[in-house]
Amino acid sequence: MNRQLAPISPMRGMSRGSARTASPGRVRVGAAVAVLSAVAALGVGAAAPAQAAVSLKQAQFNLAGLGYLSYGRIDGLNGPSTRAAVRAFQADQCMDADGTVGERTSARLVAQMQAVQGVVGAARDGRNGPGTRAAIARWQTSRGLTADGAAGGATMARMKIARTRACGGKVLTPINKDASSVPCAAGTRDLGVHPAYASGRQIPARLCAVTGLKSTSEESRRGSTYYVKGADGDAIVNARVSGAFAGLFLAAQNSGIRLTAASSFRTMAHQKALCQSNSLCRKGDYTFVAKPGTSLHQLGAAIDFAGTSRKGGSSCASRATDSGSLTWRFLERNARRFGIKQYAPESWHWDALQASNRC
Repeated sequence: MNRQLAPISPMRGMSRGSARTASPGRVRVGAAVAVLSAVAALGVGAAAPAQAAVSLKQAQFNLAGLGYLSYGRIDGLNGPSTRAAVRAFQADQCMDADGTVGERTSARLVAQMQAVQGVVGAARDGRNGPGTRAAIARWQTSRGLTADGAAGGATMARMKIARTRACGGKVLTPINKDASSVPCAAGTRDLGVHPAYASGRQIPARLCAVTGLKSTSEESRRGSTYYVKGADGDAIVNARVSGAFAGLFLAAQNSGIRLTAASSFRTMAHQKALCQSNSLCRKGDYTFVAKPGTSLHQLGAAIDFAGTSRKGGSSCASRATDSGSLTWRFLERNARRFGIKQYAPESWHWDALQASNRC
């Protein structure tokens, strides 16, 4: 098992945007700009500020009208079915899938419903009601679709409305193979081919900087002995995982969450220096500092995130958890859908290795 280096001086805390937890009876959009921005992204008419606030029951109607919740489940209660529907919608919108209809999620629900209303000829108020449901059903009937009054995946495809937002990519396996010919994913910058390491073996890897994901690691910092040219303060990853980390970062951005990194790709020279500076590593005990050539950081497949610093056991049953950290809670909810998992003993270390101690 490859153990990883704990981040140096991890920062606790992280800024989050204006999203708020919804109360059972009311979902608020605090500023009209949230709705206007979401609507503009879909290319439909803007909603008036008075249309911004929707009740939880109205949010359920919108979820039903978009095919995420059965009409029969609309009850005005924030139960399991509603939370699951919200999470599915949020994932499709490349957002934090926390199951809560906050400002940003409400704005996206309104914008998506307006897009549908614009196609079926209903009033563009962003609220699914009897008139909109009937209009959707008529539109479906006229095109030979099941007239259920819900613009689900098939209906939205015929409407030519994007049901999902671009959200990076997945991990390209196997991660421990030559990545010199793998292109950097959208949202990242090509830093060229560099020597990487997996299980003590050197392999060529194309490295990519995740644009905007700031890192305090030596390889990302100009002027450092270990600086990778072109990183310019951004986290560095292997091209095989560039889409996954870019997508994870984008989901955080779309939700008003600021992720930063304490460490990402690490050179052999840097790993050797770290081992020499650690008394246990020098003696062959790699509990806290990995043996040079074996760290997932040297493969470019791991990021240590700032904002969380808890340690735990070596299995998922006893993993490190940090419920007080917004960073950890976001990662715990969302990383797995991109193929990224937590290294059990460290709340800050997340990588693309598929192993029993990855949670």
